[in-house]
Amino acid sequence: MVQMLGGFSMSYDGKEITFGKNRISKSMQLLQLMLYNKKGISRSKVVDILYGRGGLSDPSNNLRVTVYRLRKILEESELPPGEYFTTENAMFRWSDSIPLCVDVLEFQRLIDQASEETQKERRIAVLECALSWYRGDFLPKLSGEDWVILETVHYKKEYEDALEEVLEYYRENKRYRDMLRLAAEASSIYPFDEWQTYKIDALIGMGREKEAYKVYGPMSRFSAS
Repeated sequence: MVQMLGGFSMSYDGKEITFGKNRISKSMQLLQLMLYNKKGISRSKVVDILYGRGGLSDPSNNLRVTVYRLRKILEESELPPGEYFTTENAMFRWSDSIPLCVDVLEFQRLIDQASEETQKERRIAVLECALSWYRGDFLPKLSGEDWVILETVHYKKEYEDALEEVLEYYRENKRYRDMLRLAAEASSIYPFDEWQTYKIDALIGMGREKEAYKVYGPMSRFSAS
């Protein structure tokens, strides 16, 4: 299992893989690029992403060092022994011997599946599944990297669109408990976005006006500041 939304982590056979101080190194970026691009990523694209800004005289040599370090990191991790990735035909590709489930890819797969659904209830059900995978921005510790910025914007927009559609469906069908739960989850991820308004509407719909006012008070002070 690979988490990329809201943070980065890997687990295998129920145990989290520890990487120590290597989490934002070039080696870890290379790992994340391979995990994210399950079908493979070209060597030239890797060089451009990892060293495009560096002005290095020999980025290919730096990449060889990065690959060597990554293999050592993986060998010393909790993953089973084996060939973790291949570098054939100028492509980096994660090995099929270690199966992958990547949260961001599951999220996008379900968003795409929902777009093909014509039956409203079925579409909402698929979007609910998609939202359950979303725990925050894409690879937040790499938020300054160009490739990460683009993906972060894309996935947040997909999340917001899906979230709004599901919340509006809950409102229309007076599913206020579900509305409150989902709005609370969204507010915990993005406390400065306006998902709190759905919490207020849900609480009012449930006849819990005093609680709604407690949510509204801090929100109104923040909006005025």
